[in-house]
Amino acid sequence: MYLSKVIVSGNGPIEYADISPRFSEEGLPLPIFLVGQNGSGKSIILAHIVNAMASAQSAFFEDSDVDTEKVFKLRSPAYIKKGRSYSTGMVEFTNGAFLSEIQLATKKKDFTGEAPNYPKWHEIGPLDSSHIDSNIDQANAEVRSALASGSYLYYPPNRFEEPAWLNEIALRGRVDYHRKKNFTNTSGRSLVQYSPMKGIQDWLLDLIYNSFTIERQPVNLFLNGSQESKVFYSDRAGPATNILSAVEEVVKNVLRFPRVRVVWSVGMRNSRSIGLSVYEGNDLVKEIGNLFALSTGETAVLNLFLSLIRDYDFSGNAIVDLSELKGLVVVDEIDLHLHADLQHDVLPKLLSLFASVQFVLSTHSPLLLLGARLIFGPERMQVLELPSANEIDTERFTEFGIAFKFIQETGTFEREILRRTSDFVKPVLFVEGSTDLSYIRRAAELLGEEDLLSKFEIEEVNGSPYLDKIWNTYAAQLHRRISQPWILLYDCDTNKQEDEVGNLFKRRIPRQRNKVSTGIENLFSDDTVNRAWAFKNAFFDIIEEHGQASRGQRVVVPETWSVNSAEKRNLCDWLCENGIAADFAHFACIFDLIRSLAPDES
Repeated sequence: MYLSKVIVSGNGPIEYADISPRFSEEGLPLPIFLVGQNGSGKSIILAHIVNAMASAQSAFFEDSDVDTEKVFKLRSPAYIKKGRSYSTGMVEFTNGAFLSEIQLATKKKDFTGEAPNYPKWHEIGPLDSSHIDSNIDQANAEVRSALASGSYLYYPPNRFEEPAWLNEIALRGRVDYHRKKNFTNTSGRSLVQYSPMKGIQDWLLDLIYNSFTIERQPVNLFLNGSQESKVFYSDRAGPATNILSAVEEVVKNVLRFPRVRVVWSVGMRNSRSIGLSVYEGNDLVKEIGNLFALSTGETAVLNLFLSLIRDYDFSGNAIVDLSELKGLVVVDEIDLHLHADLQHDVLPKLLSLFASVQFVLSTHSPLLLLGARLIFGPERMQVLELPSANEIDTERFTEFGIAFKFIQETGTFEREILRRTSDFVKPVLFVEGSTDLSYIRRAAELLGEEDLLSKFEIEEVNGSPYLDKIWNTYAAQLHRRISQPWILLYDCDTNKQEDEVGNLFKRRIPRQRNKVSTGIENLFSDDTVNRAWAFKNAFFDIIEEHGQASRGQRVVVPETWSVNSAEKRNLCDWLCENGIAADFAHFACIFDLIRSLAPDES
């Protein structure tokens, strides 16, 4: 059971998105990469897909992640696109199962205008504002069979494992060997994968035990022509050994040793860590005492693909080759925590090994797309740019246009890095976008901070994900070459924690108690915002105070103001031209921050 159609209309930033997953000539699903800037609707598309998956799971299994007759995705008028009176969504699978939904901005009795193109409009009650239509439970045999025999998993963006220095303690405990519950109304499997590490460890210990004890094959050897034979146990064969071989394929790729031999080891009884040794021929090339104490990025990749194999194993299917695994896997922000080589080299290779699994992935990583293009080729992958969900070529991915353009297969980025890390360049202040740069420069003029700002070069990037990329990609090695401070300045709403490595600093603008709560515009007082709004209402999007029901409780959602994305530059130009020092007073916190990190000229 694969996705065959996803249509979303009037939801968040999405006016209309129509996604038709493609398949190869052999009938294999092509990986789908959802791209676009923050707030473009990637997570909204994934939410509709996962909601349909969760609804299918809850229709047939009592131990589902979501209660029967409940939904995974919250529906609310707050998510309707500004200017629209309703939103709709539809997810359809290849076996004909589907789930459709509609959300009205008002109760149906108060709805005005032409009736939406929603097949079950007549079933919506006058006091209702939302409706779900699905045939999932009607397609009982097909859907249930697909769920039972394939892997249907969702990896949310808030998935998390303890850092490596905690793993040794966290994973010491009684081993829980898997026992399948043979009840027709339970699956023993979870759709949402938050922290699968402990379960994977227990499962691996189970496999190792079975492979090296139960599945070892006796070999009779007759020594020196004697009629008496001696029995040796050498070769291993059986289901657990086959699965362990599939696991080794993933592990070897994560460790960047794809063509080597793996030898497993298990810790003492009271400390059941799983280790391995990697051999090239008879030469030991790497030894790992605890497989689950690797780097955060390597652990994240292992968790993703080993939990997929584990889930498929629990379906009762035999596993001989990774290409045999079938299912639908949704991953939000698949590049989370991953170093550049894991994004570019390792992830695409692993995705290609699971050829019969349909992957739907959101990403901000141009490196991942470049690596995927090398592995799959441009015709055997789908890159969909939100909010329109138009299919694009990897080279048209808008996020390729960031500062340094390090994803280009040229030496441009390396040369720029070398220039900036030489002993003679100024300190560098990186800001999220061009309007941040304009505001800070104008504030320096009005607040008398031009001399301080002149000590820094200011570089704009395309949003906080690119500040993350500079930090994640270069914190481990580049800081040793930086002789002057580099400051990555995040907006207040990113919720980043301050950090530093050498001369590389991660800092966040302090949040002010002002009407506009997001972006650098949060630094402007309510008086300044009101003056700008009086000049041009279109500068701001306003959601008025309204009531909302949450789990049966009536709550009041306060009025919220945000800068209209299409007017962001226009507002900046107006404030920079008409603003006075009092309007930019709160920008003093930025200059205080810069001053604290400016090099001492004494």
